[in-house]
Amino acid sequence: MPTVNVNIQPAIISWALSQTSEEKLGAKLVENIKHWLDGTKSPTFNQIEDFSKKSHIPLGYFFLQTPPVEQISLLEYRTLDSIELTDPSRNLIDTIHEMEAV
Repeated sequence: MPTVNVNIQPAIISWALSQTSEEKLGAKLVENIKHWLDGTKSPTFNQIEDFSKKSHIPLGYFFLQTPPVEQISLLEYRTLDSIELTDPSRNLIDTIHEMEAV
């Protein structure tokens, strides 16, 4: 099966990388991501799919032109000392989506 390279915006790759820890991605994928960001390589569809699965970021987000801004109303109630949570973790976002679906 032929490999299919995809054109992903560097801003999306940087955003996705900031949404997860490098330990979850693995050394090989992190090395590939660095090459994608510096422009020396282009990702394949399978690599982006792997990145999506390991980071728990929906695959469609990788094909946007700019990073998404996720509006989650329940985050208004997740405060510490009444300070709003501005950058929730991917796990928290996934948990909130799962609880809203029930």
